[in-house]
Amino acid sequence: MSIFLIKIMSTGVLIKSASDFLLAVELKQPNSFQVIRSMDLTPDVIFSLLQSSDPFPVDFEDAMIWWDCRTKNDEPVRKSDLKEKLTFNFDKDKDYIFAEISAKNDRGRNRELIKLSLDCFKMMGMMVSGDRGNQIRRYFVDCENKLKLRIYNEKQSYNLRVLEAYINKDKLPWRKKFEDEFYKEIYRLRGWQYDPDSVKRTPFLGHITNDIVYSRLQPNILEELRHRNPVVKGKRKYCHHEFLTINIGNPHLKSHLKEIIKIMRVCSRWNGFIALLNKLHPTANDIQPDIFFQLLEEGSIDFEQWENLAG
Repeated sequence: MSIFLIKIMSTGVLIKSASDFLLAVELKQPNSFQVIRSMDLTPDVIFSLLQSSDPFPVDFEDAMIWWDCRTKNDEPVRKSDLKEKLTFNFDKDKDYIFAEISAKNDRGRNRELIKLSLDCFKMMGMMVSGDRGNQIRRYFVDCENKLKLRIYNEKQSYNLRVLEAYINKDKLPWRKKFEDEFYKEIYRLRGWQYDPDSVKRTPFLGHITNDIVYSRLQPNILEELRHRNPVVKGKRKYCHHEFLTINIGNPHLKSHLKEIIKIMRVCSRWNGFIALLNKLHPTANDIQPDIFFQLLEEGSIDFEQWENLAG
C-alpha cells in the first residue's frame, strides 16, 4: 500500500502528485510542506522528498523499510544496529538529526525520531543493503531526471500561456500609456534638461524603458515584444505597449508605471533609484502570479481570463 499526500502548511491544500506541486508553486503557495509517511518508495514519494524544503526529509524508520535490510538468517536488521552504523559513519546535524516526539513507544517512553538528509539516506542505503541500496540510488537518479524534465515542460507550457495572456497577436490602436511625469523624473534623476513643451526624447530612453519597465513585467515579455515589433531601418515602427493585451498586459503595465514613479519621487540620484527598483521590482526571471491576484481584486481583469491562464 502506498500513501502519498503533501499538506501545504497553513493553507490546507493537499497535493497528490508532482503536477499538483508545480501548480502550487506557480500560484505562489507557501513552500513548506509535510511529507506523509509511506510504506512504498514510489516515484511520487521520491518527487516529494526531492522537492522538500526540509534538509532532513527522510524518517529513519521509513528508510529501514525501504532499505529492507536483512541478516544472514533473513531476519530484519534491528534498528539499534542500523543506528550504530549511522552514528559511526555519518555526522550529526549534517547528515542526520535526533529528536523526541510525544508518541509513546512500547516501553512507555517518548519515541526517538531520527531524520536523514537525502544524501545520507542514499549513501547509507548502499552501505547496509548492497544491491538494494544501489537500486535505490539509481531509482532516485531516474526519478530526479524525470522530475526535472516534467518541471521544464510545465514551465515552458506555463510561460507560453503567460505570453499569450500578455501579448496580442495584432497591434492595438495607440493610446498614451506613459505619463509626462515618468519622463520628467527620468530626466531629473539623470541630470538632464527636461523641456515639457518638446516631444523629442533622447534615443537612450528606449533602452531605459526596456530595462525599468518591460523587462520587469514577466519573463520573456521583452523578447517577445522585440520579436513582434522589430527594428526597421534603425527604429521600431510601433510602441511596445501597443502589443499588450487589454485585460492583463495593459493593467500590469499601468500598475508597474505607478510603482516606478513612486520610487523615482523618493530618490535623488539615478543609481539610488536603480538599486531600490532592483530590490522592490527585480528583473522578471520567474513568473509573478501575485500581480494577477492584485488585478483581479481591482476588477481590472475578468476571472475567465485568469482561469484560462492558470488552468
